[in-house]
Amino acid sequence: MSLFQPAPAAYDRQDQQTMRNKMEERDLNTLKRDRHAELQEGVYFVLRSPNGTRYYLTVDNAGTLSAVAV
Repeated sequence: MSLFQPAPAAYDRQDQQTMRNKMEERDLNTLKRDRHAELQEGVYFVLRSPNGTRYYLTVDNAGTLSAVAV
């Protein structure tokens, strides 16, 4: 599934604005270096161990981290 439609044959200001809006929206949903990342409930970081087992991280109300096998 493509995020963008094929480019118009000639410059189209509305098409350019639509493309910029879509790019900005997608950019806001990506993790960045040097920024805090706060995940919504139900979204997890998944880590893979050297033997290939996948784990997701959880935290309880006391701040205790746990790793749960996926």
